[in-house]
Amino acid sequence: MSTEAATEAAAEIPADAPVVVEHRLEGRAGEMFTQCETALQAFVKLRELSEDMRILSLNAELAAGRAGTAGVAVRALTQYTRQLVSQLNRVQEDMNTLQARAEELVASNNGKAEGGGEEGEENASSMPAYELSDREKEDQEQSVISTISDHAKQISVHAQTIRRIAEQSNGIATNIAIEAAGAGRYEPEFRTVANTMKRYIADLRAMVDDSERAVKQVLESGERLNNARKAN
Repeated sequence: MSTEAATEAAAEIPADAPVVVEHRLEGRAGEMFTQCETALQAFVKLRELSEDMRILSLNAELAAGRAGTAGVAVRALTQYTRQLVSQLNRVQEDMNTLQARAEELVASNNGKAEGGGEEGEENASSMPAYELSDREKEDQEQSVISTISDHAKQISVHAQTIRRIAEQSNGIATNIAIEAAGAGRYEPEFRTVANTMKRYIADLRAMVDDSERAVKQVLESGERLNNARKAN
């Protein structure tokens, strides 16, 4: 990717969207963390999409107002759409919280690996070097793996919420299309709203599918590691 293309791609990403965390988690924990990040990244444009849905609902409400009695049902449906948009925004906030926790996990792990950060550096000259035993390293890695698995499960819960919102939005789009058929000269406007909403719904479903594939990999990796640990 050229510098210009990379700059343009970066500009498309909302400021509050989940970002890839640079980490130094190694081995199995590092692989799982990367998969977990992939699950979060699937929703990188969720805020942008929810805003598109909000604007669409406002435009549809204006059209419904112009349609008079023929637009009463559409007006009610667009108001319900904005309730769903609010739910999407709350999910985005929860995703941001998960992202922050992921960053804390990495910072904590890196601090331990470097002897406690600045404090560790200050004491390094006065304290004998301490190297974790194999058992301690294994326990530390297991703790990180368990935390990553918990994060993946939370992402899955949020993904299911988004899927539910997508299905409810699909019902709204279908009903708007039905109302369009009897809206006379306002039919093209209402039908455009319905078709546009269905396109947004397809994007939501794709986000969920991508995220769930990554979550599945995280959980399967964690289960394999736990089974191997028990076998030993």
